[in-house]
Amino acid sequence: MSEFLNADILKLMVKQKQALITVNPKLQSFFIDIYFSNPNIKNNLPFLPIRCFRDFNLHVGTELDENTIFYSSGSTNIIQAKHTFTPQRLDLYAKHSLEGFKRFLKKQNLDKNIPIISLIPPKEIWNKSSLAAMISMYKSYGVNIIYCDVEKDCTNLIKLLSNSSAYNQVVIFGTTFHHLLVTEYVQKNKIDKLFKGNKLVLIDTGGTKGRTQHFSLEEVKVIFKKTYGSVNDFLFLSEYGMCELASQAWSYKSPHDGTFICNKTLVPIAINLKERKILKVNEVGFLGFIDSLNMESWPSIITEDIGSVIDQEEGVFKLNGRSPDATLKGCSLNVRESFFFSEFDFDTEAPQAQPIKTTALENFYSPSDVFSFIETLDSKAWTSFCWADLSTTLFSWNESEIKNHEKLKGKNILIISSANIPITWVYPARIAQLLGANSVHIKLPSLRNDDLAANRVRAKIEDLANKLAAYLYPTQIVVEKSRNLSNDLSYFDAAIVFGTNITIETFTKKLKNSKTYLIPQGDVKNSLKVGLQYSTEEVAKLCSLWLGRGCLTPICLFMSGRSEEQTHDWLKEFQQVLEQNFMERFRLEGLPKDFIHSTHLLYTESIVKNLGLDPNEAVFSGKIAQVINLTKLSAEEILRSRLDFSFGGCGFVFALDESLKSIFPQFASEKVVPTLTDKHGGKTWEEWFDF
Repeated sequence: MSEFLNADILKLMVKQKQALITVNPKLQSFFIDIYFSNPNIKNNLPFLPIRCFRDFNLHVGTELDENTIFYSSGSTNIIQAKHTFTPQRLDLYAKHSLEGFKRFLKKQNLDKNIPIISLIPPKEIWNKSSLAAMISMYKSYGVNIIYCDVEKDCTNLIKLLSNSSAYNQVVIFGTTFHHLLVTEYVQKNKIDKLFKGNKLVLIDTGGTKGRTQHFSLEEVKVIFKKTYGSVNDFLFLSEYGMCELASQAWSYKSPHDGTFICNKTLVPIAINLKERKILKVNEVGFLGFIDSLNMESWPSIITEDIGSVIDQEEGVFKLNGRSPDATLKGCSLNVRESFFFSEFDFDTEAPQAQPIKTTALENFYSPSDVFSFIETLDSKAWTSFCWADLSTTLFSWNESEIKNHEKLKGKNILIISSANIPITWVYPARIAQLLGANSVHIKLPSLRNDDLAANRVRAKIEDLANKLAAYLYPTQIVVEKSRNLSNDLSYFDAAIVFGTNITIETFTKKLKNSKTYLIPQGDVKNSLKVGLQYSTEEVAKLCSLWLGRGCLTPICLFMSGRSEEQTHDWLKEFQQVLEQNFMERFRLEGLPKDFIHSTHLLYTESIVKNLGLDPNEAVFSGKIAQVINLTKLSAEEILRSRLDFSFGGCGFVFALDESLKSIFPQFASEKVVPTLTDKHGGKTWEEWFDF
């Protein structure tokens, strides 16, 4: 690293930092000084959070037509990051990327002339993608790239691989999405052995482009190996790259085990964000990189990935997964932005969905009946907090006054259940039963492997559905466990979809010409008006229900009735109580607390500085609970800032003055603990079934 960060590079970084701040004065607050215990680096090194590529223009030169701009896929955020390259810098990108790729091929004992089938389209089609551009660069330098469009027609790949003499040894390069398209085609057409050659190498970018489910590394290996048949020599490898970096990293071991080796122009670093220092080898933190090819934007970047450096000199790091920030809260956890509709069940071990067997109707006649029911739940899946949270849902079980008990007679309802909490399906299922529905199918949620509570939420849904089936009789309850959804949803008369607005758009298009009626339950950002009647304990309880993951969890408190000093003291105490609640809930769930909110807090503190507030006074921070006091600010100041309220939830709470409530219509004012008869999204559940 000392050779990499020589005096000339450090001088260039100082110059570039000043140039960027001149163009974007507010960027000053986002530079994070990281301490290096290295005698050759006398000063702390400034890093930028990777999100700055999304929120700022990190190009200080003239915007020329000949410049190339790459955009992120947008699979994590609606707003895409962008990275500008001049022709000269793009030439360096191509040269060093090719060198790194050839080194990778050599390390994996692959001939430099081996045929490489790219499932990733040419740059003319994916004209904003750095990945597509990189492969096009390889082709222009003589690498044996063969493009194959499997999105349009998978038979293109079948035809190529049928020529075993030409493709006895071959590399297939694609995103997970592309590889799974091939898997589906093979399964659907019952192709026994897709690859008839001797050696097959799959290079997976890991990027799903927001278009499919998330699978573990081991799951991907098993699925792909089955897809291509019993290959004599099968090798699974991976590439690590992003539009914000000009350099890449490649699988270090064969087969890929999560470790990568960087191109010579890239230095990996693991960072402790709390203490703002570089971690030692094998210590786990946020991955950072210093990319010498990024000198026209910014070379030292803190990503939202978690990992460790294995060998600093060789540039080897291990990727553990994504920061939990992006997966912890809100309805973004429900169905991912785009769903992978498929007839092929990737969860090969998941049993065929069958109605839960029950022969008699049970009911809750009193609170004691609710408590007796709760005692039947699996204690391994549920905690005492969850039992208490669930009881508030079940207390109103018999409150509804149904007007037409045959409205849904003979109808079949699909519920795409939320992945954030286990109860979103309960009220619609109960009302469907009271309206005479034939069946309710509960689709277990789409999950990200790095969602800390994902498996426990699924376990709770399964257990609750099994135990509640008798209380929903004679409506049949079916729990569907596989991750994919059938392309044909015509069996269902209505589909209730909990998800982001993009998810709702996906299903709207999907069901446009279908008889299946869509009942959309889009993203809700809830708020709570906090006057003098509320104690810190009461509000902390509401904000920590279901680990603060529900879409009705207040992410913003509109404060009133207290002086500036009283509000400060109340919020400080509230954070302490909230922290205690979350620490105990996490302990009982057996969930790790490391890294939660770290990148979001880092970014928010930078914005708070730009708003003229002292983070030490405006940000009350703990291991989990983070409370941001913005009550001194005007609506104009907040609207002009880059505050991202989607950070809210799971203990991350904003506080604004109540006078601003009408200025922020995106904040709903729904009941945090609704009853069966309350409206959700403007309608009661009986009204939602008017189709």
